[in-house]
Amino acid sequence: MYRPLRTADARPWGKLRFMYLPSPPPHILASQKHCLQDRDFHTLHIILSPFVHNSQPLAIFRCSFGGQTTLTGCRKGTNYMQALCQAVYNALTLSLPSHEGPFILWLQPKTIPNKLLMLAPLRDSHVTFDIQQIITNYLTDHDSASVDLIAY
Repeated sequence: MYRPLRTADARPWGKLRFMYLPSPPPHILASQKHCLQDRDFHTLHIILSPFVHNSQPLAIFRCSFGGQTTLTGCRKGTNYMQALCQAVYNALTLSLPSHEGPFILWLQPKTIPNKLLMLAPLRDSHVTFDIQQIITNYLTDHDSASVDLIAY
């Protein structure tokens, strides 16, 4: 039986905390890619990509912090959307408990962020709801945190 995650008591945020860039300008991409490799930046980067292996849809994720890979993983699904939703969920639940600052979700293909952000009925609605709750809870619990969602 599915049980939703606990919800946060989301209070108003004093600054911009969540940003979605559906088509980021080149200078933003260049800046964020530089941060991905620089050891002095304290932003967690979670990079997700779909692929197919032996006709099985998979999604891989890599978490990086301070220029170092901290976590990698792979999830399979009945389709690439399910695999990506599961990979996002796993990446967030495994990496966020040990992190307190900003993080960037790099998602591919460019259609995935809309499916994650909308609670339209689909096979993986329960996972997208949980992903939204994880992000909301994280931002509510960490005053200095922010989240950028970048489609590439």
